Amino acid sequence: MLIPAGVTRKQDGSEPHPALAVAIFVQVFDTDFMISSVTGRKDDPYERDQLTVAQLAGAARRRAHRREPTLEEISVAVTELREIAGPRRDLLAQAAGLLVGFYRGTGEEARARTAASYCRAAGADQGLIPGWVSEGERRASCARQDPYRGSLAS
Repeated sequence: MLIPAGVTRKQDGSEPHPALAVAIFVQVFDTDFMISSVTGRKDDPYERDQLTVAQLAGAARRRAHRREPTLEEISVAVTELREIAGPRRDLLAQAAGLLVGFYRGTGEEARARTAASYCRAAGADQGLIPGWVSEGERRASCARQDPYRGSLAS
């Protein structure tokens, strides 16, 4: 375990409780800094929305399994997604559609469908999802292309 500066081992030589390291990590992880350092535009709504969609997709996939979820698992996932999305039903729809489209036809498809169902249950705008499924498929197609088959390859 990486021990943060200023934190010492216990007197018996064992490492400190892992929660201490996590608490310090959370304090250091600042999404405003991430946005401004990558894009130079801290208050850009598009950049903030894309970060929120990434958080939604990550939370939904983390909660999704390859089996039918229990009611308790659905409830926990929906609560977390609503907390991240706030009133933004459009971002829930974007995350749901991208998950379904990107993972269609892969070994992760079932898990992605479960994750997308969590987004739907959290209140995703159903009318926006099909467009984002198409975008997810497009992104998957680009990601799966052979990088060496460009204009120089013959």
